[in-house]
Amino acid sequence: DTKFSGNITAQDLQLSLTNKKDLTLSTKLNIDDMNLSLNADFKASANIKATKLMLKLVDDTLKLSTETEITSGHLNLGDNKMVDASPRVELTLQLPLKDPSSMTYEGSVTVSDARVKGFPMTELVKNIELDADFKTDAVTVNALTINALNTDLRANGTISNFKNPLVSMSAEANDLNLSRIKEIIPSLI
Repeated sequence: DTKFSGNITAQDLQLSLTNKKDLTLSTKLNIDDMNLSLNADFKASANIKATKLMLKLVDDTLKLSTETEITSGHLNLGDNKMVDASPRVELTLQLPLKDPSSMTYEGSVTVSDARVKGFPMTELVKNIELDADFKTDAVTVNALTINALNTDLRANGTISNFKNPLVSMSAEANDLNLSRIKEIIPSLI
């Protein structure tokens, strides 16, 4: 049972129709106190501010472009698995209506001070920060920082070909507390 609620406001709304078939909608959009429930296990809440939102329907292709900031984001995935974050997303998407499987997209995401709960060993992780670029079949992690066991772990790299993933990542950390790691995972040391 899907449910959606929120206070939606639009500013600078522009709508145009050309050639009797091409449609363009441009606006700034705010959704305050947004709540989304797709089923009993998947729930999301946030405040969403799209400083740029453009939808175009041209030659049977839907084009979306947005710059969006999400604050107080909370994602509940069921089984007490949760993510709290405030990401900033830039996205460009093209969806051919006659062939949805050939959809393409690209953009970027930045996240500061994200937190995860309910996944293995997440009680040890805090302060997740991410700067990444993505496209239809690849992600470039420009910078990922995770604080675990009072140590900042930093990584960057790429993941491509999602059907048969190719991962090229590098990671580093300063001041590893090996005695603390041994307390948590004695078989590693």
